[in-house]
Amino acid sequence: MPESSRDALNSWLLLDPLNEWFDIRVEPAAMEPAGGWLRTARLFEDFRKWAIDQGYRENFLPPVNTFSQRLKSMPDVRLARLATGMIAQGVTLKESAMNATAGYADVF
Repeated sequence: MPESSRDALNSWLLLDPLNEWFDIRVEPAAMEPAGGWLRTARLFEDFRKWAIDQGYRENFLPPVNTFSQRLKSMPDVRLARLATGMIAQGVTLKESAMNATAGYADVF
């Protein structure tokens, strides 16, 4: 692949809203947070709301099952299935993200 094509592809991949959201709103967590690990549905709702607020079209965003698969490939993320649903171990939302989103997606 020509270098210019590789550069263009890498630039395009960096525009991915999931990668951007992960870099801005998620941080590693060595120990389980006081409220427990976040459910992937909670993370997806935060991602979806954040992406729409950033101007991404909803039809451009991945569906929840694709989100979970992609989330699994992110640094520090380990997915685990519990009786109550899928959780993401090893990461949490940054405190600033938690404060900004208090109230929505708490039902997940």
